[in-house]
Amino acid sequence: DAVRGPRVITVHEYPFHTRDVRNTYSETEQLRVIRESDAVIVHTEELKNQLEFITDRISLIPHGVDAQRFTRDQTEARRRLGLTGPVVSHIGFLFRYKGIETFLKATRDLPATILIVGSGPAASSIKQLANFLAPEKFRVVPYVRDEDYPWYIAASDIVVFPRTNTKGACSGVLVQAMAAGAAIVAYNVGCFREYLSAGAGLLVEPGNISALRHALYRVLDNPELRRNLGAHGQRVAREKLDWAVIAREHQRVYREVLTRFAARTAV
Repeated sequence: DAVRGPRVITVHEYPFHTRDVRNTYSETEQLRVIRESDAVIVHTEELKNQLEFITDRISLIPHGVDAQRFTRDQTEARRRLGLTGPVVSHIGFLFRYKGIETFLKATRDLPATILIVGSGPAASSIKQLANFLAPEKFRVVPYVRDEDYPWYIAASDIVVFPRTNTKGACSGVLVQAMAAGAAIVAYNVGCFREYLSAGAGLLVEPGNISALRHALYRVLDNPELRRNLGAHGQRVAREKLDWAVIAREHQRVYREVLTRFAARTAV
């Protein structure tokens, strides 16, 4: 279409969150936009595979992170936040599909402070469950200023991702926790499987609370394992996920699209 300029879009997940109030387009309309775009950027191989029935103009570029911003001293982070001893965290918007109830049940007996940072539709029920299970253990932080947010990740020994279905999306908190050097324990699905392979995190059977609890005990009881997981993830974040690297990948896609567009519209 020579009337409009080239279009490059980024798709974060599929199926889409059709009940999201910010989503004013139907799934049919969104699929049409994807089909008519000159390039579609996705963050996971899973999502690339899901969208290939719509278009073959898909470029896989990982989710980026400001690696320097999330590199903080853990001792200073804990001093600022008033935390002592081991800290195991779930960080992000509180939706039931993220498995936060599973997180609470898996961590209720851990010898650690359990940190829940975030707000969302499930916040009230999650706080009630936390108070029921172990009010002295769980610390719920519903609101964090943007400038303070990296300190909560830095204070964490382990960041946990108990989602059983990612819909092809990549968690921004995942790459931030990797950049911070936190040990990561996650269910073996989607972006967690893709980004945490080869020792960048510990993956467990999806939906298995006992396996998740066992993995958390294993990482807490083994400081060397914890350090190795964190160091590996941080190295991946700095070398492959930093915004400078990701920006170059986007530039490559834009150049390819502009070259094809120029050839198509040349007279």
